[in-house]
Amino acid sequence: MNNFFKRSIGIILFLMLIANVYVYTKSIVLGDQIVKLENSINTLKLENAEYEKKIYSFNSLQNLNAVSENLGFTQKAKPMYLDSFHYALASQND
Repeated sequence: MNNFFKRSIGIILFLMLIANVYVYTKSIVLGDQIVKLENSINTLKLENAEYEKKIYSFNSLQNLNAVSENLGFTQKAKPMYLDSFHYALASQND
């Protein structure tokens, strides 16, 4: 009976050793994947910041004024408001 316990404990320890090696190798692989993903996140953050700068430069008022002048747009004329409305409408009952 004593021999049976020694063998069963030896088998359990061996299985635990194999499981430990498996978990260890999986954690190494996952660690490498995490590092790669963090690097790609940092690259994407830098690209995003560059795109934001480009968008802000395209949307700046000075740039929009220059683009509108190149396209031939002009500023709207200031509207004239009538203080007296007796000139606004004519009767169309004929």
